[in-house]
Amino acid sequence: MTDMQLVSLCIRGERKAQKALYDKYSRQMYSICLRYCHDQAVAADAMQNGFIRVYKYIDKFKETGNLGAWIRRIIVNACLDELKKRGNNITLELDNVNVRELKVEMEPVVDQFNMDRILGLLKQLPVGYRTIFSMSVFDEMNHKEIATALNITESTSRSQFMRARKMLQEQIKTDGYLSSQYLNTNKTYTA
Repeated sequence: MTDMQLVSLCIRGERKAQKALYDKYSRQMYSICLRYCHDQAVAADAMQNGFIRVYKYIDKFKETGNLGAWIRRIIVNACLDELKKRGNNITLELDNVNVRELKVEMEPVVDQFNMDRILGLLKQLPVGYRTIFSMSVFDEMNHKEIATALNITESTSRSQFMRARKMLQEQIKTDGYLSSQYLNTNKTYTA
């Protein structure tokens, strides 16, 4: 069954179509929830609330769009709402930082083993840094979209993203395996 057929059936309230839509996208969306929420119970609540919104607003989905991307955006917003509801402070105080001075030395992730190690390190970042980094890198949101979603300024989003990258870089340097994989290339990227 195609995504558009699923959408049409879900708009009519067909339970089997809703289950098929959930089955098709739930694993991917749950991994997104875990990336944002860090705790399995909170991630499960965010995912449940997200899919409730998906079913509620499925008639707003535009046929020209990508259904998976549309669902992902709803799930990300559900995660952010869940974090706010539970009192997790998403943004952090900023001191005077010149984002252009921050340098990051990272190569792209090549295989799943390395990706799992990096995601483990990402979970150790403060929630604000982790959230903005995830929104930018994994969910491909620009700083304007992040700023709007989190009710912060674009400069705050950029600054926290750069700090998250810098902290992740430092963590990678302390991970013997990852540092040997990535930092031996001595490539430097600047903002």
